[in-house]
Amino acid sequence: MRLRRIEWAIIAATLMVAVAFFAPESKSTLSYFSPDSLESRYRTELLWGASIPVYRSGFKGKSSALVEYLIVSGFWSPSNSDKPIWLKTGHFNTDWKDGQTQLHRALYWNEEEWIAWSKEHPEIASLVWPRVLAALRADKSERRATEYLFWAKRLESASQFQRRAAEIDVEFESRKLRRN
Repeated sequence: MRLRRIEWAIIAATLMVAVAFFAPESKSTLSYFSPDSLESRYRTELLWGASIPVYRSGFKGKSSALVEYLIVSGFWSPSNSDKPIWLKTGHFNTDWKDGQTQLHRALYWNEEEWIAWSKEHPEIASLVWPRVLAALRADKSERRATEYLFWAKRLESASQFQRRAAEIDVEFESRKLRRN
């Protein structure tokens, strides 16, 4: 017996409804930051199971007190990029733990702590924050930027940070050369 197209369509629709009904669904949130525009945004998605996106919402803006502080303090300013870079900083879901990057932690979860640190250590902050932004833009990744942040809190002077930042730059450049 050979099935007609309409019968295949009915079978496919029935299977999709059955999967939708019996497969557990979950919601997740994807967060992004642009080192060019200095804006943050997020979107939610509905997943079948724990990983198959069925629906994604439009983007919504997300504020960061730290980014606002860095702009007002003159450490950061938006670029005039026609096509801003968007770095994913988080992918959260109630079915799994974690999903945030170190950059997400700094910009949102620990923003007040970083603002206080920047006010307490203005000389180091004046070196760290411009380097963080330059690294985010140049690398299109957060790896070098978060390495700067890691060491910024552990060093006691601007000169110590400058030396360590130069070492970090050499390490990252040598990694790039090895990859090519």
